[in-house]
Amino acid sequence: MSGDIKAALSAGLPQDIGVGVTRVSPRNEALFLQEMAFIKNAVPSRQQEFSAGRAAARIAMKQLGLSPKPILAGADRAPVWPDGVIGSISHHDKTCVAVVSADNQWRALGIDIEPDAPLDPDLVCEVCTTEEQNWLAQQPKDQRLRLARMIFCAKECTYKCQYPLSQTLFGFDAIEISLKANSFVATFLQPVPLFETGQTLNGEFTFAGQHMIAFMAIPSQKAKTQAISMEPPYLRQEGRASQTHESWKAIQQ
Repeated sequence: MSGDIKAALSAGLPQDIGVGVTRVSPRNEALFLQEMAFIKNAVPSRQQEFSAGRAAARIAMKQLGLSPKPILAGADRAPVWPDGVIGSISHHDKTCVAVVSADNQWRALGIDIEPDAPLDPDLVCEVCTTEEQNWLAQQPKDQRLRLARMIFCAKECTYKCQYPLSQTLFGFDAIEISLKANSFVATFLQPVPLFETGQTLNGEFTFAGQHMIAFMAIPSQKAKTQAISMEPPYLRQEGRASQTHESWKAIQQ
């Protein structure tokens, strides 16, 4: 299964973005001493997820010819990447996925992996804005909760992509998702540092096995990079109304 996910993701990404996929297991992957010290007091499940995430990230780094280095975590539990490297890590159940690149090519990456299954109906009102709920109501009834899961996955991906740049927590209704086949557009409904109300970020979905994976990348200002088969470009402006909401917890790996 891990091989299927890696192959599916790699097929749609530029060669300057590495992909790593691992399994979360009781047998922790090899860690640097600094990493071991960081999680020595964590519960076993957290140690396993941390270990699998770092292993996946180093697989992605190796794919790009980068030397393996420690990847610690900040007070917010977000990964602290080595100098010159950016990335994103996500896991669901026993599967962990990481994407990595050099920071002279991309400013930020975001990835989220979720089960390819309907979202809990009780979560729809929490996750989806009124406009998203209205759109869902127009879709075939047997597809609505799966589409709601895709909206959730896209919002998690967007949050994780913007967070290293803005260092800002925000609510589910701070962004709105427009699904477009296997891609999506995330629109900011309120301003956060470096992102204005109405600004958009584009992402893509990959489906492999029993998982859906949302991916997003923001090009570096230092380099002109190719698009990843998605239109329009990663960043563009559209006018939208501003809304506010309390912060949701940071979903960091």
